[in-house]
Amino acid sequence: MIYILTGEIQSGKTSAILSCAKSLSSVLGIAQPVIQETRYLMNLEDGKVIKFEAEEGEEFITVGRYKFSKKAFGYGAEVLENAINSDKKLLIIDEAGKLELAGSGFAPQIRKALIKFSGNILLVVRESLLSNFLENFQIKSYELWRKSDLAKGLDLLVK
Repeated sequence: MIYILTGEIQSGKTSAILSCAKSLSSVLGIAQPVIQETRYLMNLEDGKVIKFEAEEGEEFITVGRYKFSKKAFGYGAEVLENAINSDKKLLIIDEAGKLELAGSGFAPQIRKALIKFSGNILLVVRESLLSNFLENFQIKSYELWRKSDLAKGLDLLVK
């Protein structure tokens, strides 16, 4: 089943996911927490974080006012590829945005997960991008969640 967590920018979607996911052992995927005003990429399986915002002199991809590390995208893609091929019950992808709508970023992994992952998938998508996301990724059957739905349901997705 596909679940989509939606809300506006800076509404606490990632914080809610991290709060709920830390108590679950069957969760795979990535999250993009902001720690001390810097965006990081987190592997939800082992908690490893790497800086997502590009360092000076590093190759980067520009999205709006942000410069994201190509190396971090490579790491995130690898985490997602490994997750897609696992037998865990829940895959979280935080978050699908403008880059993915353009076919870049984690779009290839999202497409692959929608076809191959055997468990539940929780995708985080900004409310303003939701209709374009659903159309672009041809998602017809899904359950829409808000942040308040996570506390009551995330543990159910790993059973």
